[in-house]
Amino acid sequence: PLARQARAALDLDHDDEIELKQAAVTELHHWITMRLEGDYWLPNSATNSVAADWLVSLNPNSFDTPADIAATWLHARNLADAFQYQPATELLSPAVNHCPLEHAQVFDMRLNLGIWLNEQGRVQDAIECLQALATDAQRVLGPDHPDTLTTRSNLAYAFWSAGDLNRAIPL
Repeated sequence: PLARQARAALDLDHDDEIELKQAAVTELHHWITMRLEGDYWLPNSATNSVAADWLVSLNPNSFDTPADIAATWLHARNLADAFQYQPATELLSPAVNHCPLEHAQVFDMRLNLGIWLNEQGRVQDAIECLQALATDAQRVLGPDHPDTLTTRSNLAYAFWSAGDLNRAIPL
């Protein structure tokens, strides 16, 4: 609605609209970058959520900057919080592919992807996602690190969801 109102009020032609959109994306990148905690973590607040939603809608499927990935991650978390696991997964999956897989904040993204896949009933996809994460977590963090244990717990739950108790119980 804000974009429609702005277009009507400004009477933009196509070139002006492209220029205005790019200016908005630039400002949102700057604004989000100033609020990042770590490389990809944007705290959840109403203002941050609106900024993330705007950036994702203005600059879809763009993962060129940490601000793009942080906005995508926050927007996906908000979708999942509203039990919209499929759009959250579709949004976050390509973003993860643009990050170093062993980054601590990316571990969280990957864990949530596995959980959301399982919540959708995509149990085999969840198992594959969580197995890869468990392997990386054990190698990078060690077998007794809390994040490794959390990943293995979620992998066990995915195996349980698939009815494979023989693989769930040892985890």
